[in-house]
Parts: sequence; structure tokens; C-alpha cells
Amino acid sequence: MQLEEQLERFLGFSAFRAGQREVVSHVLDGNDCFAMLPTGTGKTVCYQLSGYLLKGAVLIVSPLLSLMQDQVERMRANGEKRVIALNSFLSLPEKQQALGNLGQYKFIFVSPEMLANQRIRAAIASLTIGLFVVDEAHCISQWGHDFRPDYLELGAVREQLGSPVTLVLTATATKKSEDGYQNATSPHGLCGCDSFCGSAEYRDARAKSRDAARKTGATFAANGDASRSGDYLFFE
Repeated sequence: MQLEEQLERFLGFSAFRAGQREVVSHVLDGNDCFAMLPTGTGKTVCYQLSGYLLKGAVLIVSPLLSLMQDQVERMRANGEKRVIALNSFLSLPEKQQALGNLGQYKFIFVSPEMLANQRIRAAIASLTIGLFVVDEAHCISQWGHDFRPDYLELGAVREQLGSPVTLVLTATATKKSEDGYQNATSPHGLCGCDSFCGSAEYRDARAKSRDAARKTGATFAANGDASRSGDYLFFE
């Protein structure tokens, strides 16, 4: 498969930005992937193109409601109508209608707090989820001001969804954040990681993440999923 051809076909871009192709390739190979790409490098392309090339719906967990709405509106403006955001902006009738027709959507954005609602979680679990995306993953860190407690439940959500291929995205990662990723994966396993690639710009971050990644990779084995591999990718 020529990914550049698919990129132009589905999204209208003639070339990938740094890191995008590598992330998409890893995901399409069935690997869970943690990718740290700086703001403005087009993380949306990574899960949108992957989603078009995978069967099933794409579930994107995002903590930022305004960013979520912006992404949805941009996708609709570009012709993708099978996209919806499940968040507090929806009125009760709108939420009920959305849940009743959830199967018609390819891209489903949801806030982590919404996933705490058992009715919403059950509706999503009834679908075939081809790709599980965790955006702004630094919010897993319990030590940062961005910490969102509901992010710690994502491992359980992922398991309930049948452990689909998982893409974890962030533009920021500190040592404490990486410890948070590790803690969030246990006991359910959000993503396992065992190899690295990237640029000199992120050499320090990569070195700090190595031990955490290895420990996180062991989480899959402990949960009977040793056949699944994952990767930490860092790009400038």
C-alpha cells in the first residue's frame, strides 16, 4: 500500500509531515503506538488516515472540549460527515439521538468524563472499534496541573472495547508523565512499548522514557497479550 496515495485520496495532502507516516505505518501494522509529536505537526492526520484504512470506528478521547469541537467542525468542513463529539455541549435530546445512531459514525470524539457514564460506554462497546486514540495523553500524569482522573480509567475502557489497536498522542512528556502512563496501563494495559525511534531533539525525553516503556511493555505480557507489540515514537 502506498500511503502517500492514500493520504492524497482521503485527506488531499501530497506529502506527510515529519513523523506522520511512521505513526500511521505502525498503527496499520497492528502495533499500539505512543507518539510524541510537537504541536502543529498534524497529529489529527495520524488517526484520521489510519481510521480510513482500518475497519471499524475510531474512538478519540480528548480532554479539551473546544479543541474537540474544532476538530469535528474541520472534518465536517472537509467533507467528512460521519463524525460526532460526545461531550457536555450536547443537550439531553441531542445526546439521546447521538447514542441511538452511534453506529453510523466513523469518528467518535469523546471526553474522558463522558466515558465514565455507563450508558455511553455501553453504547460505544456495542460498536466495532478499529482504533482507540488517546489525545493529550500527558493528562494521565497525576503530578501535572492538566491531570484528569478519568484518564486513569482508560485501560479498563480499552479492555471493555476488546483491546483495539491503540494510539496515544501528546506533545509533552516529562519523567513524571511517563510514570503516569505506566500506572494508567496497570492492571488493564493501555499500551505496551518496547522500541524507540526519533530525532536528536527528543534524545533526552527518549532516554527518560526507556525504562518506563520497558516496564509498560511487560504489562501486556502480564495480561496475556504478549503477542501485541508497541512503540514509542518521538519526532521534532
